Amino acid sequence: MHLIVLENKGEVMEELRGYFKDIEDAMKQLVLKISQIDLDNTLILGLFRENAILFKQVAQYFRLPLEYLFVSSLNSPENADCSIAFVSEKMDVIIDEHLSHSFGISSDEIYIQAQKYFREILLPKSQKIRGENKMQTLQNKDILIVDEGVETGFGIELAIRACVREGCKSVSLATPVLSQDMYGFFANQCDRIYYVLNPEYFVSTAYYYQYLSGLEEESFLSSYRSFL
Repeated sequence: MHLIVLENKGEVMEELRGYFKDIEDAMKQLVLKISQIDLDNTLILGLFRENAILFKQVAQYFRLPLEYLFVSSLNSPENADCSIAFVSEKMDVIIDEHLSHSFGISSDEIYIQAQKYFREILLPKSQKIRGENKMQTLQNKDILIVDEGVETGFGIELAIRACVREGCKSVSLATPVLSQDMYGFFANQCDRIYYVLNPEYFVSTAYYYQYLSGLEEESFLSSYRSFL
């Protein structure tokens, strides 16, 4: 499929609907960008969620070690469907200041909620899934964060923070699609950014796929351990 640049932005966006047939198609296009670099010291890092399988496929393609990071959203007490902050298993927290101000929730309140969520939900979940396996060291590694699409960027930012704090050698991002705004935001945080689509306006990750498959946690864990 070729992108035809039209004067009407809505028509341009429509041209990108279902641009990727599925994850495999996105992976095949993405690795063509990544294959231009030296990957000898690289570890692939993904964000753990049910449909996060692209980073595993990229790791398999290049025969590289992989790891994942647990990241979860914190919803507003006023609106259960609205995420006001994000927390990782490394206890990093990012607050959506625009939304938190809209709901009148202070940063201190959110950090207290994040700490409670981390202790009671996120950490036990991480321990259950990982079992006796500890997260691999990121120190002195060239980390390549891989994600199906970058929407808000909060999860990616948490992953970057974890990599930098753990003493990585470099951190780069690879994704089939991210908006021009997200590219500009992460350009100052990443050593390299690889992408296939870079639309001005981002709709949603699923919008750019004809089919976006998912994996349940147990099947993900099984495939992850078998790959190791």
